[in-house]
Amino acid sequence: MTHSASNLQQVLDEIGNTTIKGFETLGSEVTSLKEQHEATLIESNTTSLNFNNQLNKVEENLQNGQKHLEKKLEMAETALESLATKMETGYGQLAQELKGLSNVESVLLDTGDSVMETKRRLEYGVQQIMGELKEQLKEHTSSLNGSLQYR
Repeated sequence: MTHSASNLQQVLDEIGNTTIKGFETLGSEVTSLKEQHEATLIESNTTSLNFNNQLNKVEENLQNGQKHLEKKLEMAETALESLATKMETGYGQLAQELKGLSNVESVLLDTGDSVMETKRRLEYGVQQIMGELKEQLKEHTSSLNGSLQYR
């Protein structure tokens, strides 16, 4: 997506630079034409028709340039909307995956807690059994000792 944004930025920069150069050229042409017009008005009225024709051409060029710029801006807007849609979709998918990972983490923690609890219970049971065995060994040992001493 970054590559698309970079390409879009380059297209917008190119459009801006081209438009600025075009308007500068048109501005200098208009200035030149105005100067020519003023000089030719003094000389004759027939040249004013040429000036008007040239001025009309310049205006037409300006209008064509403006239309071209509008088309480029519409293309850029469409590209930006598409990019924004793709980013929203990507972030939505990423959020779902993170939620899934969070659920897995929760299950793992619960399982670990259950395993530790079972271990504690087993250790307690083993301690209880060992204690009872110890008591019974003492009891039986003293009973055996008593039997052996009696015989």
